[in-house]
Amino acid sequence: MLMGATMVADNSCGYHPQISDLSSLDGGAIGRVLLVAPRSKDLGVDHQYRVLHSPDHDVSLRPGVYWAKVDNEWNALVIDPDAVPGRTPRPVEEVALSDADENSLGVVGMEWLDEWWESARPITPPAFPSSGGAISRSSGRDVIIIRRQLTGANWSYLVRQDGRMVTVSESDLAPIPEVSEATSWLCHKPAAAQSFSAMVTRAKLNRGVTDALFSYGVTKTIINPFQFKPVLKYLDSSMERMLIADEVGLGKTIEAGLLWTEMAARGQANRVIVVCPAALVPKWQREMSERFGFTLVHYTTPDLRRLVEQLESGTVPQTFAVVVSLQTFRAFDGLEHMEELNFGLDLCIVDEAHQMRNQGTASLRLGLFLRDVSGSLVLLSATPLNLGNRDLLSMIRLIMPGEVESQADLELRIDHHGPLQALRRSATDPNISNLLRRQWLLKIAGSRMGRALRERAAFKDLQSLLAHDDYTVASAPVLRDACNQLHGLSSAITRTRKSEVHATRAVREAKNAEVTWTANEQAFYDVYVEWLRQIATERNIPTNFALQMPLRLASSCLPAAAKQVLGLAADQAVDGDAASTARGSSFLASERPPSDVRSLAEKVLRTDTKFEAFTEALASPEMAGRTTLVFTFSRNTLDYLHRRLSQTHRVAVLHGGIASEERESIMKRFRAGAFEMVIATRVASEGLDFEFCSMIVNYDLPWNPMEIEQRIGRLDRIGQTSDKILILNFSTPGTIESRILERLLDRVGVFEHSIGELEPILAEKFENLADLVVDFHLTTDERERRINEAIAAVEQGKLDAAELEESSSKLQAEDQFGIKSVEERISQGRYLGQIELAHLVADWARLRGGSAVINRHDRTLRVEISQEMLVKIVEWRRDQGVTSAEVTRVEGAGRTKAPLIMCLDAEEARVNGGSLLNGHHPLVRVASEDYERHHIPRFAVLRTAGGSECARGTYLIAVAATEWKGLRPTSELWTEAVDLTSGRGMTEEAGALLMTAVASGALERADEVDIHPDADAYCEQLLADLERRRHDEQAKRRQENDALILERRVRAEEVFENHRRSIEERIREATAKTVRMFEGQLRRAEERRNDALARIGDSAHSSLALENLALLQLEVI
Repeated sequence: MLMGATMVADNSCGYHPQISDLSSLDGGAIGRVLLVAPRSKDLGVDHQYRVLHSPDHDVSLRPGVYWAKVDNEWNALVIDPDAVPGRTPRPVEEVALSDADENSLGVVGMEWLDEWWESARPITPPAFPSSGGAISRSSGRDVIIIRRQLTGANWSYLVRQDGRMVTVSESDLAPIPEVSEATSWLCHKPAAAQSFSAMVTRAKLNRGVTDALFSYGVTKTIINPFQFKPVLKYLDSSMERMLIADEVGLGKTIEAGLLWTEMAARGQANRVIVVCPAALVPKWQREMSERFGFTLVHYTTPDLRRLVEQLESGTVPQTFAVVVSLQTFRAFDGLEHMEELNFGLDLCIVDEAHQMRNQGTASLRLGLFLRDVSGSLVLLSATPLNLGNRDLLSMIRLIMPGEVESQADLELRIDHHGPLQALRRSATDPNISNLLRRQWLLKIAGSRMGRALRERAAFKDLQSLLAHDDYTVASAPVLRDACNQLHGLSSAITRTRKSEVHATRAVREAKNAEVTWTANEQAFYDVYVEWLRQIATERNIPTNFALQMPLRLASSCLPAAAKQVLGLAADQAVDGDAASTARGSSFLASERPPSDVRSLAEKVLRTDTKFEAFTEALASPEMAGRTTLVFTFSRNTLDYLHRRLSQTHRVAVLHGGIASEERESIMKRFRAGAFEMVIATRVASEGLDFEFCSMIVNYDLPWNPMEIEQRIGRLDRIGQTSDKILILNFSTPGTIESRILERLLDRVGVFEHSIGELEPILAEKFENLADLVVDFHLTTDERERRINEAIAAVEQGKLDAAELEESSSKLQAEDQFGIKSVEERISQGRYLGQIELAHLVADWARLRGGSAVINRHDRTLRVEISQEMLVKIVEWRRDQGVTSAEVTRVEGAGRTKAPLIMCLDAEEARVNGGSLLNGHHPLVRVASEDYERHHIPRFAVLRTAGGSECARGTYLIAVAATEWKGLRPTSELWTEAVDLTSGRGMTEEAGALLMTAVASGALERADEVDIHPDADAYCEQLLADLERRRHDEQAKRRQENDALILERRVRAEEVFENHRRSIEERIREATAKTVRMFEGQLRRAEERRNDALARIGDSAHSSLALENLALLQLEVI
């Protein structure tokens, strides 16, 4: 095909007016090509051609291409327009040779080609294409060819080199060499330790290996292994939608942040939205920023409308991270239009997801919208895993669309979970026989999904394990792991209980400080309450609305309430559990207190029995010297305590009005001992770790036990070094709520232990506690009856929690294996280490003329950004559309030539602040992508310190990358190793040591760089072992892939049958007017079934590819 024309027939000739590109002369062999022009020109072909200097000849032809194709060989005469100025081209012409005559343009052109050929100057074909890569012969560095040009008979190239655009001769360039055979790598010059380590790290990052954690040790928070379970599910099962249903207080927000960190390091989280209740928006912004380095922009309705406008104009940013309140998003009327405009998210996190009940059209619309536009959808909820819980079903419908749409679908999914649960629980019970276990296995095989489950590798492992009667509890891990793999919801739901992960916790020792008011204090409280009641009655204001906050302030701090009465203090913000009901507290500003209230308020300011009791307790031998966290719900109380305590103690405060930078500074100084205590409100303390404190003071008690648990949880967490946490609770018997709260909280037991599963159950029962406290219409007997009802509800809640723990196991897999998997990966070096990332950045800085110095003592990385590095960073930022505070900081350091200091220790960064290097840091992202592909280190001779699993000696290790394509794609780094002294295979031990040394930065240059004389032979052996392993693993994975496909097909058919039976039942009961509607539903159900089966069929082909990466001779010392 010639320059956009139709396919040219053989044995034809013709003419085309455009000469801009002859590269399409590829429908046959290239014969003679002659350019007639005043100067040489690049014709865009990679074949030899000739140039005729037109000023020396009389050219009578029109500009264009005259051609002939004879016996599949092209010949062309090209007349440049500059050779015949003023002449216009002719129309396109093409004729068969058999029909051509002497006037045919192709014939005329060929005659002139014959005439001029010998006198034309030959042009040597260019050695390089007009764009692409090459190597500078002078520097040995990669260059990018932007354009080539022909001057006379010589080729030159405009290239991008070291951040500059320069023109070089063809002789200055060399082609990028092909990758050599792995068997020849032993002849390469051994690479430096840093370069070899950087090569492995780039392979991890650029290939997105799924057998390594990218989120381990790179966040500013204390992490418990169980919090990586969602990350492991994402990596191991390719599950992009999941429900995190941990108990309250176990850090679901942290787990979501870790998953975001993991995806960001893999370049899979460019567009992120967090959806949460409005009250939690500041918490999400703060925790994501301070713990994970993500900046969440709060979007309101106008911002969402602007996003729609960007969708319409095609200007949506490539990257964004926003948080939208559930209320705002649910009420937004542009969701359908956004979906029509193909709005898409990489990751959507929904907190308190059970609030998206499908009971209203707005909630249903939002849930389905987020499900359909999100690549990865993560729901967070402490909703109990109860099969009859409609909230749970609603959430599962969002994360398993098409698979679970009804209660019947969910029951199908867990049809075999009864015997599976029994089998799993028997793992460590020596009194249960294998005969009984085999009976349970038969019941699994006989379930509705049995014919598919029988083909799974996990089922066959169980058959083999239980085939004989010699089972021991040593086989428990294998049995449990197999059961987890057969669990129908294991990849979709992750749940952790506090009882599972806190084996050794600090003892909670509560001290109750009962304050006995003076006569004046009690009198002021009584007249104050009566005044409030009268105002509410006269103004017809609901008592809960009007009285709650003033009453709570009086109980918390009587002088603060007195100051309000006397107009000495403004009504300040509420940061505690009653913030949402504080709307009525400001009504007192317009009221004139009676004289008796004012008189007693003045007397109250002269004494404070509660504060005196507080200072006395602080001075007691048991409490003196303890680092203390003091909680109050009110800013008024906080300010009062701060003013008085500052006179005798080193005190700081944390409340919602303090900026994040100051909060970080206060926390850093508090940890360092600059303060004896910090006074805080709940909102200010959320997301902060106070594990270094051993005493908590509840200066006022929240009206909700869940907030008390959250307060204590600030201290009772991972890292707590004290064996005992002291809890000092203040109560005042003379107040209304003390009589109620103390009795209820004693039954709940929150001060003695974590209330675990009880929390979400009690949350609803405590919602109306405020009404009970402030309802003055209740008689003494009625109030007592209501209190007893609340106590009974607590006791029933305990029973419900016990039953729930028993039944919920049908819906959740045994997740302890996840914790073991994390520990196993870390012990094998399957993670991104801080020093490892620093080596990557340092290797890139060396390549681009900058410097990066690792200070192992201070655990810091000092980077000096060169101009060339800055150019690459800016190019990356523009290409990726990245905007973040860290990118701005990095570019600012490059422009001002100021050194960039990075922290290489997550705990140090958490405690003392500082920028933390992680997998999604701009320097790491650019360093992983910008490297010279022809200079990849393929061989090194290095050393490292050994461990208990790998003895001293010299090992040859082959490193390879694999990619599995199937229903659950994976990417992994494999190693094969041999002891060069004994010839014994050491793949597991030496491979783990290598990966650990890379992650920890422990590879060093060996003292002796001589290659072992038997290395060649062992190299062949290792490469053959890798291929055998690939072959065997491929067969194993294909068998499992086929079983998974069968399972999905069976489930798709069963789900359809559920829907068909339901719809046909409706058809039988339908009227003539509605029967067509139900028939349409049945047709659509059939279409969905067929589409699902087609998609499943597309995944039937599977393969495992292997690419050798490098060889390493490793000396273990």
